[in-house]
Amino acid sequence: MKVLTRSTDNVALHKFADDESVQEINGMLHIGNPVSQIIADCNFGNCTLHENVSSVPEDFMGLKYIYDGNSFSIDESFVTMMNALAEEEALKAEQLAAEAEQEAE
Repeated sequence: MKVLTRSTDNVALHKFADDESVQEINGMLHIGNPVSQIIADCNFGNCTLHENVSSVPEDFMGLKYIYDGNSFSIDESFVTMMNALAEEEALKAEQLAAEAEQEAE
């Protein structure tokens, strides 16, 4: 696999198959041949493309992991963000249930 990381903090942004073409054109990354995706905010100045990565986690998701060129670790800010989103969704569900209960009375 190929893994694209943000150069400033090594956060893994994308993964691609080994045979997937990744080219920078006009300051943007073009994926595929023919091009199937353009990543406008990434280039080889602000990102690093790691090739032949064999240890990509099965549950890989952009922003979830940090990749230092050798191994992956969970990005704690991702965990914090996901926990905050889960709490927000739980509050919304409680509010909807309370509103439905009031309407039923």
